[in-house]
Amino acid sequence: YFQIGIPDYYDVETDDQYDSLNLALLYNQYWFGDTTKTLTLSVHRLMENIEYDYDTNIKTNTTFDYDPLPIGSISFTPEPNAETDTISIRLSDELGYELFSKMQNESDQLAGNVNFLNYFPGLVLLADNTSEGVIIGLNGEENEAKVVLHSTRDNVATEHVRNEFALYGTYKQFNNISW
Repeated sequence: YFQIGIPDYYDVETDDQYDSLNLALLYNQYWFGDTTKTLTLSVHRLMENIEYDYDTNIKTNTTFDYDPLPIGSISFTPEPNAETDTISIRLSDELGYELFSKMQNESDQLAGNVNFLNYFPGLVLLADNTSEGVIIGLNGEENEAKVVLHSTRDNVATEHVRNEFALYGTYKQFNNISW
């Protein structure tokens, strides 16, 4: 479970064209088990804010409501020590257009992280429970996990524009472990 925040600065002009939305995750080089087996991960949008329990903790068996329909998924063979250290998961174009439109229209939902988290409480990454084989570690540091909105701008030449929604509130990022 984790939250993302708004970009410190975002670059979207009225004539820009939306391209794609991706979740970029970096391996932390930890793994346990068989990395030769396929792993399937799905990304779901949280439906409620990540909140501490009564003693200001989040326990590993804590859960928060999320949309059962994934906004992205990937099946891959993990390579935690490969030169390519990033897992990129394509996210829903519907969500991408929604975020892009809010950026173009300078929506109040992007006027600070509190407003943004009320609109978009976060994401949960789920492993397919029918898969066997491996547990992989992913970085949970700010700027190590991010949602990247790609767009293009036609000037004299076509320009590729990236807007990054980085991990926010790393103190509320946690792993829910169940067997």
